[in-house]
Amino acid sequence: QQVHPLLLTQPDYEFVVIGSTRMDAALQQKLKTTYAGAANVRFLFDASEETILKYYSSSRVFVNPVFETAGIKMKVLDAIRHGIPVVSTKAGIEGTGLDAGQDVLVADSAKEMANQLKAIFSGTLDDFSLVRNAQLKLQSNQTKLKQVFYE
Repeated sequence: QQVHPLLLTQPDYEFVVIGSTRMDAALQQKLKTTYAGAANVRFLFDASEETILKYYSSSRVFVNPVFETAGIKMKVLDAIRHGIPVVSTKAGIEGTGLDAGQDVLVADSAKEMANQLKAIFSGTLDDFSLVRNAQLKLQSNQTKLKQVFYE
């Protein structure tokens, strides 16, 4: 809501909200109302696995603007697995073992998030290294877990 207007001048920028059939109907309605009439916004609330994979392969960045969360952040991990740089809030990467600035970009204000996204869009940031660092860290963590549980 606060970040989107700051990005409208970015070339080819589009904000796509992708969800599954599990997404709460009230949340869907709130998003539609919030962005009613906004430029460059699309909603795919009942996206199939095939559609989600298509967006993973064509997206420039994954944004995770959550402030209250619990459990494993599977969407963040999936984005990294598919080679997409992540911009998230601190809460959005909590418990993942990922480090801000080294594996993912972290921003807890609209201005910070817009600046992080602009750095990715403009190419002034080495997002390839970010993603690669995150993938290596997740792979290392997976190896450690296997050692703990299976050896």
